[in-house]
Amino acid sequence: MIDCEDIKKNLSFYLEGAFEGEQEAEIHQHLATCQDCRQALEKENIFLTFLRDNLRAPPAPLHLRAKVQALMQAQRKPEPKPQRNWCWFLPPAVVGMIVVASLFFFTHRNSMGWVVSEHLAMRGNPRLLEVQTDNPSVLIEWVSGKTGKPFHLATFLPAETKLQGARVISNKNGNIVQVMFKTEQGMSSLYAMPNGFINTNIPSLAIKNEVFYPQKIAGNFMVSWNGADGSYALVSETEQGINQGCVLCHANEKMRLPSSSFSI
Repeated sequence: MIDCEDIKKNLSFYLEGAFEGEQEAEIHQHLATCQDCRQALEKENIFLTFLRDNLRAPPAPLHLRAKVQALMQAQRKPEPKPQRNWCWFLPPAVVGMIVVASLFFFTHRNSMGWVVSEHLAMRGNPRLLEVQTDNPSVLIEWVSGKTGKPFHLATFLPAETKLQGARVISNKNGNIVQVMFKTEQGMSSLYAMPNGFINTNIPSLAIKNEVFYPQKIAGNFMVSWNGADGSYALVSETEQGINQGCVLCHANEKMRLPSSSFSI
C-alpha cells in the first residue's frame, strides 16, 4: 500500500509521467484524498516550473567545443572495463557539461506533465475543487473574486457539457485557474494561466490563425495555446473531450483537430 512518504519521494517522477497502470492509478487515488500530498505536489510543480523557466544553458563557444572533443579523444579507452563507471574516466569539464545538458532535458521533457497530474488528482474527486457549481455565472463571479481579474466563460453551455467547478492554484508568476467539466467522453479540465507557462518546444498545429501544441502525456490528451490575455491548456482522456472543450469559452464552437495531431 502506497503511503505519503512514497508519494513525496517520487513526485518529480510522477510529474514526468514515469508511472503507469496500477501504480499510476494508486498514486492518483492517494492524491485525490490526501491534501498534504497535493500541497507537496503543487510545491514540486512550482519548483520544476522555476527550473524550466530559468535554466537556460547557453550554447558552448566553438573553442570550448573543440577542447572538449579533444579531451574526449584523449581519454577514449580502446576496451573499457564493463564495471567501470563512465564518470570515472571522463574529465570533470565533460562531466559537468553532460550533467547540465541532462538536467536541461529533464526539466523540459513533458514540461506540461504537471497540468495532466493536476487534472487526474481532481478527476478522482471533484468535491475537492474550491467551488462546485454547474452554473457558469456563479463560477465566473467566484474566479473573478478569487483572482481579482475578469474571467471569461460562456454563460450558456450545450446540454452535454456539465460544469463541475473550479479552483485557483497560486504561483509566484500569477494565478492558474482550473475549470473542470464533464461530457459524454468523461472528465476534462480547462486551465487559464499567465503567459510563459506552456511548452512551445514541440510540434505545433495551426487552426484558424491560432497555433496549438498537442501532446499525449501518460495516456491523456492535451492541447495548449497562447491567447491574447494569457495561456491555456485543455486536458481530457479522449480526443473527443479535447474537441468539445472550446464550448467553455466559445458557445457552440468545437475544435476539429486532425486524427494525427497526437501521434507525436
